[in-house]
Amino acid sequence: MLRIGYTGLVVFAAALAFAVIPAAIVQAQGADAQAQTAGKTPEDLWKDMLNYINVARPELAASYGQALLSSTATPEQVFEFQRTTPGSLNDIERAMKSAVFRPIGQQVLAVIGKGYIGRKSDPKVIAEALDSLMGGTLKGYELSSARLVESGEFCMPQLMQKLASQQVSEQQKDRIIAFLPNLKLDAVRPLCEALRTEDLVLLERVAVVLGQIGYPHAAPALREALDRQDLLPRTRQAIEAALLSVAGRSTPSVSNLYYDLAEKYYYRAESLQSNPAGDVGNVWFWKQGLGLTFSPVPRDIFCDVYAMRCARLALKADPKNASAVSLWLAANIRRQASLPKGSADPIMGETAMPAEFYSLASSAGYLQDVLARGLKDNDLAVITAAIDALGKTAGAANLVRPTAGGKQPLVEAMAYSNGRIRFFAAITLAQALPTQRFGGQEGVIPVLNDAINLSIRNKVMVTGDDDTLVNKVKGIVRAGGWQLVEGSLADATNADAVVFARKKDAGESLTAIRRLPSAATVILLADEGDDVRRLAERTGVVLLAAGSADDIIKTAIQDAFSSAATPGMTEQEAGDWAVQAANAIEMLASSKNTVFDLKATVGPLTSRLGDQREAVRLAAAAALGAMEIAEAQQAVAGLGLDAQAPNAIRVAALNYASESTRRFSNMLTESQQQAVLDVVMKPGDTDVRQAAARLLGILNLPSEKIKDLILQAGAVD
Repeated sequence: MLRIGYTGLVVFAAALAFAVIPAAIVQAQGADAQAQTAGKTPEDLWKDMLNYINVARPELAASYGQALLSSTATPEQVFEFQRTTPGSLNDIERAMKSAVFRPIGQQVLAVIGKGYIGRKSDPKVIAEALDSLMGGTLKGYELSSARLVESGEFCMPQLMQKLASQQVSEQQKDRIIAFLPNLKLDAVRPLCEALRTEDLVLLERVAVVLGQIGYPHAAPALREALDRQDLLPRTRQAIEAALLSVAGRSTPSVSNLYYDLAEKYYYRAESLQSNPAGDVGNVWFWKQGLGLTFSPVPRDIFCDVYAMRCARLALKADPKNASAVSLWLAANIRRQASLPKGSADPIMGETAMPAEFYSLASSAGYLQDVLARGLKDNDLAVITAAIDALGKTAGAANLVRPTAGGKQPLVEAMAYSNGRIRFFAAITLAQALPTQRFGGQEGVIPVLNDAINLSIRNKVMVTGDDDTLVNKVKGIVRAGGWQLVEGSLADATNADAVVFARKKDAGESLTAIRRLPSAATVILLADEGDDVRRLAERTGVVLLAAGSADDIIKTAIQDAFSSAATPGMTEQEAGDWAVQAANAIEMLASSKNTVFDLKATVGPLTSRLGDQREAVRLAAAAALGAMEIAEAQQAVAGLGLDAQAPNAIRVAALNYASESTRRFSNMLTESQQQAVLDVVMKPGDTDVRQAAARLLGILNLPSEKIKDLILQAGAVD
């Protein structure tokens, strides 16, 4: 059976993260903007890019950003521009909400990340600074300290090697111990891993430094270290003092501490983020005999990887911690969904089983908790993965059984704001074939009907007084595969998006647009000043320059459709959902369901018998043919008797009608019965006549009807 399910929805969830704000004001200047960048230094280009970001001119910001990328600036130089410009990273990320600037912004951030890594992680630079720290003058100590702080966590492996080395004097080690708190958070993750060392002297020193830094994120590792059986009294005292410093006197269990930290990572607590200047984050390990090592992972999955690590450690400390299981599953799902295309996860490795493997192996209770978390967080990837696994593994009773908090996540998903999630939840519940009534069951059939009746937002009206521009946009609409709606602004209720090309009086047009009863997104193509831009922003109108490039106009139209409850849905996907919903109804009817009232589906299914998509027509006919309802049998027979329908569709519908009549008795009208006989008796397609003949025999009409048919066969005389 066809299932859109997990894969399609996760792809959609990932795409949704890059949606453009509908009211964004976008203008394109093309060659003029490029000409303005000529002859400027890389630093000037950087400043101009930020300037145009802050005045809401993403197209100009993109031009200067592209010029910066094409300039002689090295990644290290671009990183330095960013480092010395407070707030610039936030400005770039904010501007990436614009489709025009987004691809340039992504490249600029990648270059900044490369510059950051190149400058901070150079082992020679770190080694020189460390040598100066341990043996130089006071002035040298201060300078080397500043350089090591700038290197951040990248200097930690060498620092720990020196602390563990027998060749380094105690005085030099004291200098390192005195310096380490200056690294603050950069030192905490590596030091927490270093608590696993078998060197008890080093362990004591690490604990002392963690206590001096005082970050609460070190509490789980310190509490875990305190349970070691090989501790010396002074080592234990050092760990206890450090734990008191970071967590206070009331210390929960190791499992609870790790679970709380996993939650913070899962929700991307600001205090736990990897360095924002890089596009990777370092995951730290302690290897006996080697010391500290790290593995860089894409920044997009950094927090998910650590959430999984901490949840696993929580479960290791207490195998009864069920919440840790659910959190690990959710983090793994999100890690896989968030992994940038073309990137690898060196932690899990290429041979690791996918997130779906662990979800399928989990019981319904864990998956319900994962789904509840996804619904609370509006996380489409987690929601769809949980529903998919529940549908493949759980029985009806487990699908609707309330969680410990009394909630029914799968039932709640039928009221979710996104249409795909509603459809997926209702289809999953229906396909489970429940045999007993349950709370929320009344919502299943209406949602299935919504999926069957789903209409696509693809109607675009193009109007205005600039005939040349109107014709250009009409060409873009046709090339994009959208339906072109003729008319004026007064007819906007028939469209999902309106593109209004205006030569003059754009402000007056905006005033008229505000009075429209339509919910359509309006895109105004005009050249106007700041007052019109501000008015457009207030009215929710997308304002584009009259000279905007075709791809910018196309993107704006696509964004107009993305504000629907089923954003970005194509005609094909809508048909797939209708087929799935019809298949679910057929399963319910065939199983002699007593939980749902299928009569309410007859109307929507009948309306789809005339659909242009063959798969939708056949699925609707199959569902109707499985119902012991007179109107359903009559509807599917009507399709088979429709001379305008394709012969293959007619044959299938007549066969469905035959099975319905054989199972439930003849419920066709007198006129339909006569029409069946007419199809059999009159010349026509052989397959259609044969399917009609089968139905005629099942109808068991008076014997003279077959006599007439035999008398027609005179060719054998």
